[in-house]
Amino acid sequence: MVVLEADGSVWIRGCKGKGGRIRDIPVDPAYAERVLEIAHQAEIDGNKRVFPRVNSAAETVITNLDPDAFPPSELKNLYAMRWGIETSFRSLKYTMGLLHFHAKKVEHILQEIFARLIMYNFSELITSHVVIQKGSNKYVYKANFSAAVHICRQLFLGNVSPPQAETLIARAVSPFRPGRSSPRRFSPKSTVSFIYRIA
Repeated sequence: MVVLEADGSVWIRGCKGKGGRIRDIPVDPAYAERVLEIAHQAEIDGNKRVFPRVNSAAETVITNLDPDAFPPSELKNLYAMRWGIETSFRSLKYTMGLLHFHAKKVEHILQEIFARLIMYNFSELITSHVVIQKGSNKYVYKANFSAAVHICRQLFLGNVSPPQAETLIARAVSPFRPGRSSPRRFSPKSTVSFIYRIA
């Protein structure tokens, strides 16, 4: 829900943060007026939907989809289906290194993107076929994707044979603990120099 405070600040109330915690987010003053307009128009058009949550909180979503064709329950299902895409993007950015590019030309940046997409799909395909033994452990284990990517790179380069790669991926596992969350750690980012543009 968008709220205009007495001091003129605009807040988005009840946003779901990492780990499912509900928090309030301040809106940048440069965009406050536009956010208020969108929220007001959503109220008029009937495009505001509220999802009941298990922990007695509610999640508010503003959408331009038809309310009859997409009731809150359908939107909730679509949102859940989208979550796998979000985790794939996280793996592409951080595990595959798609956060930073080495090239400067557009064609070469596209080449880097496609190369990492191919390596991501290759790693996912290999990792999905590795069987992880359950054993008598407390947790169910899954392949550690970061380690699997490194092993798949070595397999792709011919430094590791396919049976060795399968064994190494089966050893590099991490426990699957649903519902576990930790506080988000922020680290300062250094600026990237554009000195190469000066000619």
